[in-house]
Amino acid sequence: LSRVQGWEGVCYEVAAVGLLLSAAAYFGVEDRGAEEEEEGEETDVASTAIELVSEEPTRTLYLASLFRFSAGLTIGAWCAPYFKSAFPEDIGAFSAVNAGIVSLAGLASAAAGGEAVERMGQRADVDARMVVAAASSVMAAVAWAATVKAGGFEAAVALLALEYLVGEAWFGPAVGYLQASARDGGVAQGLFSVTAGLANVAPGLLGAVVGSELLPGGGELGLADGLAWAVGGCYVASAALFWRAGTLPKGRKDAENLKKS
Repeated sequence: LSRVQGWEGVCYEVAAVGLLLSAAAYFGVEDRGAEEEEEGEETDVASTAIELVSEEPTRTLYLASLFRFSAGLTIGAWCAPYFKSAFPEDIGAFSAVNAGIVSLAGLASAAAGGEAVERMGQRADVDARMVVAAASSVMAAVAWAATVKAGGFEAAVALLALEYLVGEAWFGPAVGYLQASARDGGVAQGLFSVTAGLANVAPGLLGAVVGSELLPGGGELGLADGLAWAVGGCYVASAALFWRAGTLPKGRKDAENLKKS
């Protein structure tokens, strides 16, 4: 679209869609928070946030989400520069293909994550939502490492599609776990968004070290290796933390309550 209409036209179109969706949400979704206020319930945001961070299940989930957002944002910022440097003759095709991968594969992954949780059902040892989130991160780490090590453009694009297909399954289960575990869902969701904001630092950190002499013998860290280690490390860290969150007692109790409801 940007090639045909220019970036300005595309931005206006995206803004128009956003306005329509906001209007639909405003007029079509019931404001349950207003009902709580009528009942005299008031939320101390600061104390609630401190409580959420002090509880191990939610704190662990926030840390896992921070690493997972860091991986995704780093891919988003550096994927195109990597493909341009690795396959300069195919960058035009990548621009079109990447848009389809992000939208279609990402959507399919998100739907598959929810379906996987439903199929797993209730477990006594670990929360099914966190199993799906952890598995998603592990599979995405492998797929991404294969993407940046692929020798040809077609193989790299196919592996990138696979990365998105398995890598976006974490979001719904993570939000579901958070809403079930937290006393105040609104504040909990707000802190969840804060982790996404903090993760914006990750792409800049990678840019600062790429080209530096960090390898044994004074060799420079290339973009492909930097992406493999940085993104892969964030994925693995998030997987471990997701799994840890799922094994905590509060996570198990809330998973049972959610199943009964």
